[in-house]
Amino acid sequence: MQDNFPRTHKLLASGGVRRWHTTRTMKQTTAEHSWGVALILSMYHPSPSVDLLRAALFHDCHEKLFGDIPSPIKQRWPEIKAAEEYAEVLFFHDLGLVSPYDNLSAADLLWLDWADKLEAYHFLCDQPDPDSYEMRCNIISMVDAAWDKIEQNKNIGKPWAEWKGKQ
Repeated sequence: MQDNFPRTHKLLASGGVRRWHTTRTMKQTTAEHSWGVALILSMYHPSPSVDLLRAALFHDCHEKLFGDIPSPIKQRWPEIKAAEEYAEVLFFHDLGLVSPYDNLSAADLLWLDWADKLEAYHFLCDQPDPDSYEMRCNIISMVDAAWDKIEQNKNIGKPWAEWKGKQ
């Protein structure tokens, strides 16, 4: 029990990372966002597993290392996205934990991606920032595309280890 205290402290501290930091008026922490992702999965997924809900809560903890890298950056420079994914694994490894994605199926990963995007859309709906309208327009198409993957992906039900090599 005592061994978990430092890990728990670091994970809880990761919830204070500010999202949307490239805008002046939008303020959201990773803790608020992750709670929203878990809530959305609880509302829409027919039977979310404990592992899926845990992944929703942990999915941005690694941002404690370097902040929230905006999606447009990761889309423009895939090597940055790959570096972030590697750093995420190291973050959990350094804490003596496995990645929250290790026990997820391909279907779970698609649900998590969709819920992550939908939470961002809901957040933007409440923002008065002039840039939020354009951001909502961009994100809603990503939400739709993520949902299409849930409905159409042939890999649904296959283990993640089998599916990830076919991307």
